[in-house]
Amino acid sequence: MAIDITGQYWHGETRADLAEYLREFRAGGYAGEEVTESVCASSHSSAR
Repeated sequence: MAIDITGQYWHGETRADLAEYLREFRAGGYAGEEVTESVCASSHSSAR
């Protein structure tokens, strides 16, 4: 499912949706260009 931007808040279901939001969010007028996934070194699993 793609990110839903129809309401006041954006809603998504996947990490890709979060990455899309972060690329569109412009803190201080600067757009994010690279969004990467974080991995915990102790458990080797992705952050959720």
